[in-house]
Amino acid sequence: DRMKAAGQLPLNDLLPIFEQLCQGLQAAHDAGVVHRDLKPPNIFIQEGKELSVKLLDFGIAKILDQSVDDSELTQTGMVLGSPVTIAPEQVQGEKKNVGRATDIYALGVILHWAIAGRPPFYGARAPIIMAMHVQEPAPRLDTIVDGLPTSLVDVVARCLQKKPADRFQSPAELFAALEEATHDLSNQETIFPRTDSRVSAAANSNTPTASP
Repeated sequence: DRMKAAGQLPLNDLLPIFEQLCQGLQAAHDAGVVHRDLKPPNIFIQEGKELSVKLLDFGIAKILDQSVDDSELTQTGMVLGSPVTIAPEQVQGEKKNVGRATDIYALGVILHWAIAGRPPFYGARAPIIMAMHVQEPAPRLDTIVDGLPTSLVDVVARCLQKKPADRFQSPAELFAALEEATHDLSNQETIFPRTDSRVSAAANSNTPTASP
């Protein structure tokens, strides 16, 4: 709701949200759990004296412990996730390649969405969006938004690499890079102007969900 209302989130809102989001996801990963369906509707913000971010809906989470059989939940060739934030390896049904870096890809999509006001890939039909995640390079943020530090653009681009090994390997590593990239801007109500002034249809519509 906040992303829909604001379009682009200012950095002094985005950083505290992502700090807690990455901490919560890191705790899940440390426990051997991959979320597999990270998206804005699964991130709740409880406002009060202090900001509290809740990561919800582990309904299709993957247990990384190989002694646990999740074959009843997911099988090779089965697509689980949300089209707008799904990682390439999920689209391709590569069960063995779905891991911690799969969640990093989704975090990169959410970062891109929050900063640019739209996700990197969006369209009218879920299959088209999912094909883009596999086949098309993600647009760099500096082709959509003016004035971004190159370091910030690089952080998001690394999250959105097609190969899991080329992404950040943990939420903690990602947030450390994000914090460093925005160090000189984090105390400002910073919203960068979009080079493309079109309103994102994806940011103002319900996100479709792919299911088996």
